[in-house]
Amino acid sequence: MDVSTLLKERSSEKLKDFSAKLLPGTERERILGVKVSELRKLAKEIANSGDYRGFLEEKHYYLEETLLHGLILGYAKLTTEALIGEIEKFLPQADNWMVTDCTASGLKAVKKNRDAFYLKCLEWLKSEREYTVRFAVVILLGYYLDDDFRKDIPALLARYDTDSYYINMAIAWYFSVALVKHYDDVIGLFRTRAIVNPWVHNKSIRKAVESYRISDERKAYLRSLKRNK
Repeated sequence: MDVSTLLKERSSEKLKDFSAKLLPGTERERILGVKVSELRKLAKEIANSGDYRGFLEEKHYYLEETLLHGLILGYAKLTTEALIGEIEKFLPQADNWMVTDCTASGLKAVKKNRDAFYLKCLEWLKSEREYTVRFAVVILLGYYLDDDFRKDIPALLARYDTDSYYINMAIAWYFSVALVKHYDDVIGLFRTRAIVNPWVHNKSIRKAVESYRISDERKAYLRSLKRNK
């Protein structure tokens, strides 16, 4: 299966330029310019064919190859143990936010195996790899802020101290949604300034007050909690 050829047939110079602007840390020559919707369609076809083992073992060059790999994991019929194993082999190749976020959003298996993935997220949060940590935060954001809210996570993320923009943005994103869905459980972290990174604290508030699902009264209170440092 010549995946590179399949991807190049779907590439666009215009989209390549657009993607390059979104991913300043990724060399332009490594971007083909393929729509994520096309990648999802191709990933589903490949996963359903069962002919993907060789591709998953490859070290990818193009951004879209890495994206496709992550999306295939979301469609592949694997046991929970096997899927987590494949994810752990894959994460060292995830070197930008687009790969982590697209992969995380496609992992519907998390909904059926919440405890197993939750424990892995706790491990991934301790990783020294920037995008492995972001991946864990995005998983927690996407699958653990509804019925299966884990109350220990906000305090854990509040203590996370890093200079990484992409990790901090993911944590702020998490808190902004937590303020919408679990306000009473997380507002204390803002009131007591328990979030160690002031930028994360303020960005979380900024994103939260943009939501129509938070009352004007709460928005006003959140704005009063912004920090200068």
